[in-house]
Amino acid sequence: MAPGGRRLRPCRGSPWWRRGTSAVVALAAASLLPFAADASSAATTTTTTPAACQQGALQAAGIDGIEYMHNCLGMPSSPSTNVNPNGVCFVVCSLGYSSAGDDDFFMMRCAGFTFEIYLNDFSACNADPCTESFPSGEGVVHDCDGVGTDSTCTASCGSGYLGAPTMFSCQYDGNFLGVNPQCEPTTTTTTTTS
Repeated sequence: MAPGGRRLRPCRGSPWWRRGTSAVVALAAASLLPFAADASSAATTTTTTPAACQQGALQAAGIDGIEYMHNCLGMPSSPSTNVNPNGVCFVVCSLGYSSAGDDDFFMMRCAGFTFEIYLNDFSACNADPCTESFPSGEGVVHDCDGVGTDSTCTASCGSGYLGAPTMFSCQYDGNFLGVNPQCEPTTTTTTTTS
């Protein structure tokens, strides 16, 4: 349940739908930040602007790559004794990447100018390998086996064929994108002398 009693439900057309319930809930909850303060916290709120975690903190935490999706940049600092809900962010794997750990998401909090784990363990997000739409055609060879999301590979003409090589890129949906090379068989001429 979200603040105010609203139920969090992903849209079936959303790319987060296929990532699993935890990621859907994490993304939906992240969209609700900042939370509205209740009356008890309003009495203790100060008017000073807290420190915020910027790009350098993302790099130091290891979540600045394209494999992570988060709402962490510019999070205000939250002292460890009183967690500021505005200083907590959600981190999930981007589309085409899978968590190496047991959890679909983890949460971090901004402490001063650095991030620290707040909920669940830090988990690397690894590129999913593309398994569909490999380069193909007569004489075509490639080095695309095992290539993952956001990486590229080369399709070229094999032995006995001529043609220019082309690049393929692995897309988040598991398909390669590229144009197959036009491979023409080479002709061999045999001359005999008497």
